[in-house]
Amino acid sequence: MRLDDVLNRLAPVAGLTSMAAAPESVRTDQIDSNRITLGGAYEALAHVQDQQNNCGSDAAYWGYEGQRAYWQAVVYLLEAAKITGADSLPDMQIPDLSNRVVMDAAFYMQQFGEQVLKAAQKIGAQH
Repeated sequence: MRLDDVLNRLAPVAGLTSMAAAPESVRTDQIDSNRITLGGAYEALAHVQDQQNNCGSDAAYWGYEGQRAYWQAVVYLLEAAKITGADSLPDMQIPDLSNRVVMDAAFYMQQFGEQVLKAAQKIGAQH
């Protein structure tokens, strides 16, 4: 599996409540997979976590949660690519996040990234 292909299929998720009640918390932009670095992903994750921790409303919290889970997944995927190479990530089924509530979509996105990293670590340990 190629890192570019995976990153092009993932994006932050947001619910209608957050969009209506806390639009400042909602971003659904994808990253430019050719320009993102692991350091940049860690910075984006820390920034979103800080915003989420200080947001002050449930609607905003869940708006940020979609971004937080996305950036955590991106960090995991970039860590995995560091081990296996960007063109040879372990093959795994990318979760279908359509028709999922925000909290489930965020969970499955983050879990996917973590599973890819764990599989890459196993591959790395064998070499």
